[in-house]
Parts: sequence; C-alpha cells; structure tokens
Amino acid sequence: MRADSADLERVLDHAAGMVLTPTTSAQDAMLVASSCIAGGFRALVVDLSTDSAVDLIGSLTTRHDTVIGCLTRDGVSGVEDALRAGAAFVLDASDDPEVAPIVERRGGVWVPRIVSPERAGQRFREAEAWGWFEPGGASSFEEVVGASVERHWLAGPGVAGNRIDEWSAAGARAVVLAEAIYSQNLLEQGDRRAIRDYAAAVHRETTLIASVARSRG
Repeated sequence: MRADSADLERVLDHAAGMVLTPTTSAQDAMLVASSCIAGGFRALVVDLSTDSAVDLIGSLTTRHDTVIGCLTRDGVSGVEDALRAGAAFVLDASDDPEVAPIVERRGGVWVPRIVSPERAGQRFREAEAWGWFEPGGASSFEEVVGASVERHWLAGPGVAGNRIDEWSAAGARAVVLAEAIYSQNLLEQGDRRAIRDYAAAVHRETTLIASVARSRG
C-alpha cells in the first residue's frame, strides 16, 4: 500500500523512531525489516544503494500498516523508481533541489539532509516542512533546529538506543535507527530473534517518548 504524509505523521506520533535497513545485501535488509516489523516498528527506510532496493520497497509496502521510505545519497538516481514502488518519503542526503519536485509530483515527502543553521533557515520549496540531521557535522543539532523550529526533524543514524529521549527533547520528531538495533555480527549470524528483541525494546522506548512528546503538545 502506498502511504502518504498523513500516514507518516500518524506512525511517528505513535513511536518516535524509524529503522534504516543495512546496505550489505538485500537479504540482510529484508532480515532487518521483517524483524523490526515483528518488533513493532512501522516506519522503515531502505537505502537505495542496497542491491534490489526498489524490489525490497515494493515488498514492504504490501503491508497496510507500514510506511516505507528511501534514502538517496546519489541525487535523483533511483528515486522515481522507489516512489513508483511505494516509497512515501525520501531522505535526501545530497539536499538536491532536483529531487524535491520528483517527490512532490508523486505525493511523497521530501526530507533534505540539513547540517547547518544557515540552510535550516532557508526554504527551497514551499512544501519543505521536514528536515533530516545526520550527526557528525560542524554544527550541533540544537543549533540547526533552533534556526527552523517549525520543521519536523529527523535525526540519525548514529543515535544510541539509550539516548533517544535526549534527541527528542532537543527537537527530533523521530530518530533514524540502525546500530541501536542490529550489528554486523547479528547480520552475519542471521539472528532474526535477537534483532527482533532489540527492535521490540527500542520500539517500546520510542513509543514512550512519543507519548511524552504528545503530552508536551
């Protein structure tokens, strides 16, 4: 099923987190996706550099209760196909203005990667309501969010499972999770149960955080 922006907001209102699947192989990506869905997550992101990424997105969107997005680090490459397959939102690591109209035409949500207060204060598109902060840059999350508090902010990956509440308090609508749920060792072992259990524990935390955020208004 093709979700939309309202579905994305609804899912994140319930649990303030989404899972970025690994790029090591399509098999690993499906292992993590299915395990995280079993653990309670309903928002997933597929990196378009993964083998058979578009097919994976198409498989995941057959569930009526999931909202699937994609991550592009290569501009427009693969974005149109991902949207056709059912991706509802696009994390755009290159903050490419050519990606935005493609996403908008398909009714999706463009989420540009924003790493500076200067960029956060700009709007390249009238419908630019979201932003994605990836840790590791020169500016802090607080500095970037402070320049555009009205955006819906995603933060991650690289967020530890025991620090999700700190990112939420700093302004993140949701965190993008990876290493907090799965490791290379678990992927090599194909340990679906362990990944599911990690996902369930983190999902409980993100559900609690979302509840607190709703109470704050």
